[in-house]
Amino acid sequence: MFRNTSMFGIAGVVASIVASQATAGTISGSISANTSDTNLTTQGVLDWAAWGNEQDGSLNNDNSLSPSSRKLGANLITGITAIQASPSPSNMAQYFGPLPRFSWTDGTPDVTGTNLALGVRTGNGGTGLGFELTAPASLGTNTLQVYFVGFSSTIAVTATLSDGSATPDIDSTGPIGGSDAPLIYTVNYSADSIGQTLTLRFETTASTNPGSGVSIQAATLDGSAIPEPASLAMLAAGGMMMVIRRRR
Repeated sequence: MFRNTSMFGIAGVVASIVASQATAGTISGSISANTSDTNLTTQGVLDWAAWGNEQDGSLNNDNSLSPSSRKLGANLITGITAIQASPSPSNMAQYFGPLPRFSWTDGTPDVTGTNLALGVRTGNGGTGLGFELTAPASLGTNTLQVYFVGFSSTIAVTATLSDGSATPDIDSTGPIGGSDAPLIYTVNYSADSIGQTLTLRFETTASTNPGSGVSIQAATLDGSAIPEPASLAMLAAGGMMMVIRRRR
């Protein structure tokens, strides 16, 4: 005979596993100058995505842009959503920014890329322009890096967790002059529970000329493997089977 093998028992095991791993969420971000070429394969162990690949030579002008190239077999980093005070698809275009360049060896649809210019411009003058993107968050710590270019503007970057378990991180580039400024936003983060989302928002808050704006080039994700809820359920089921066998 054995007992406590109902779904309530399994749910209790799942809850116990999650509770034992849960800690308060964390977000810690910073902005730095991008001064060297980037190998996306090396930096994006879990995932990477690139926008405005110059090998592609075309761009679908809309307000929700999928990466033009990304890590084969991964789909953790989302496409971008444009934020515009007055949305206009014509304001979005491929923008091949300045050096540095980007390379990879594990991509799709382009398997390899070597010393490529990247970039999608998500605004054309004024404030309230930019983009959002998301990545999954869980109990382990992950690092998301976003490579972007600012020009003639001040850009605020805000990082938030969907479970509200950490205070949002807010950073600013400070005033950027008339020349392009390649930058990297790096955020280390973890959530208080599985199945959460990190959202990054890049938005111009000041403009110094009609051509001001921000463009995204690439993003990379590294750190802890991000478990699916089903993984914990399987682990719990395995634990229950061990209990059942011991009680027989």
